Amino acid sequence: MMAKEDSATWFKMFLRNKAVFDAVPDEAAGQAIKAALTYAETGEAPPLEPLANVVFCAVRPSIDDALREFEVIRERNRENGRKGGRPKKPKTTDWDIEKPKKPSCFFKNPENQKIEDRGQKIEDRRKKIEDRIESITGVIGGETETADKPPARRINLPRFVKPTIDEVDAYFAQQGNVQQSQRFFDYYEANGWKVGKNSMRDWKAAARNWLRNQSQYDKAARAAAAPEIQDNQISRVIQMIEENKI
Repeated sequence: MMAKEDSATWFKMFLRNKAVFDAVPDEAAGQAIKAALTYAETGEAPPLEPLANVVFCAVRPSIDDALREFEVIRERNRENGRKGGRPKKPKTTDWDIEKPKKPSCFFKNPENQKIEDRGQKIEDRRKKIEDRIESITGVIGGETETADKPPARRINLPRFVKPTIDEVDAYFAQQGNVQQSQRFFDYYEANGWKVGKNSMRDWKAAARNWLRNQSQYDKAARAAAAPEIQDNQISRVIQMIEENKI
């Protein structure tokens, strides 16, 4: 038999069991409740009549759950007891409390304290700026040290070779405008084969640009000459009319 002090002190009654209680006479329901309390206390089920036993069997699973939960709690408490229980908190005194770094009240004039705090903030901000500048520019001891930088990547461009007049004639012939080859050659031969102030890199690219500009110049010249040609044609027609040739 389970000792009284080792028994569970509670168990759950669920509303889903109400239908079972309502289906039996009050006497059988009362016997079942008493049997449930005895079972929870002693762990043994007393003999019951059939109707009372039906009600008790409906309640018994919740009692068993309570007994198992109680057993787990009891075993945990025993284990803690063997370990000496929860360690006690150390007692502290006023002498053990660490003094705050800054007082919580003013020992000086509040206005003077504000000025000192503002000055400290400015000094801290200045120090941060100096540290930032030093980390970027490498200023150490007032001397500027250039940070190590990887060497600049050199691009090896092909060396320019001045073309001959025959090469220029052949290339302009490929472009369909051999008439401009001599003018192109003479122009760049005179200025030392430069494009603006820089030395030429690719004479074929300069030749294509020359032809594009020349085509624009030709269109502009034709557009400018068109009115003069038209005026000449009109003058000839008027002259022929006056001479009675029309």
